[in-house]
Amino acid sequence: MKTTVQELKRRGYIVALVSSTGPKLISRIVEEVGMRPEFDLIVSGKQFKQSKPNPEIYHYTANILGVREDECFVVEDSTSRRRTAPGCPSRD
Repeated sequence: MKTTVQELKRRGYIVALVSSTGPKLISRIVEEVGMRPEFDLIVSGKQFKQSKPNPEIYHYTANILGVREDECFVVEDSTSRRRTAPGCPSRD
């Protein structure tokens, strides 16, 4: 995953990490694996009344990044969650 994210950044893509995990754990993990600098934005589902599979987290992220949802690409580890990413093509 790290190599993929680094290649996307090298090619000029905006990269966000959107997770239902709490912010402290997200922060610890991305720091431990040395990936914090790779993400333009990190969003935790704990910031919302409802986390995934509610699509609000995707709407919020696209809005903050200033990109249209149909210009986003989502990589998920859950088939049910990727279906909640409105307007975003996705891969498991």
